Amino acid sequence: MIHNFDMKRIIVTISALTLLAGVLSAQENFRRGWALDLGAGASYTFGSDPDKWSDPLSYPTLSVGAIYNVSPAFALRGDLTGFRASAGIAAGRYSWYTGQLGADAILNFRGIGSWEPGRVFNPYAFIGAGFNRRTTNADAIDMIADFPDAQLVWKRPVTSFAGRLGLGAAWRVSKTASIKLEVVDNVLADEFNSYPGKDLWPGDHYRLALDNMLTALVGVRFDLGVKKAERKAARQAEKEKA
Repeated sequence: MIHNFDMKRIIVTISALTLLAGVLSAQENFRRGWALDLGAGASYTFGSDPDKWSDPLSYPTLSVGAIYNVSPAFALRGDLTGFRASAGIAAGRYSWYTGQLGADAILNFRGIGSWEPGRVFNPYAFIGAGFNRRTTNADAIDMIADFPDAQLVWKRPVTSFAGRLGLGAAWRVSKTASIKLEVVDNVLADEFNSYPGKDLWPGDHYRLALDNMLTALVGVRFDLGVKKAERKAARQAEKEKA
């Protein structure tokens, strides 16, 4: 007699083997290659203590990146995003320049299972990390007496670690180009907007506070390997005919 636990293991094993078979089948017609990612949109900073809230402001963001498609379902991306950030307090608004160099692992949901080279809609999720660089905080320094915590008002260019998590979708409009829509939450150090964030671990111990930068981007993705792959396939077909 097969116990319930054994039956569960059998079902899980069969499901895993089915998924693996689908992935391997998809790999047969898949060609690795590079893609160029360009985007523009807006970012919104949040995470400050509601009792000491700085007035947030949406600000423009630009993005450029390179993607390497490792498999139908998996890709790696390196990108550079940033522009001029802004926020505000009772004394007035202040702004600074910020740029972020990041690396993401991308999971393409439509690539799990069968591979369809001509598919139009491609939803995906990604997780990554990077380094955020911010400069030119003169506005905040001029108003430093009006900030709750002067130590968070950085006076020199600062580089800090950032975590990233996001969702996106791409719509293919030609063999080489897709329109993309992407939303990503960047988790940053509390000093990012020079304003104290809400303590996530209240008490007498170490204070844990973070800032978040939510970014929405619309852009274009260019597949750089399509034409090369087509030429290679055409040459192979000619050889087979000969």
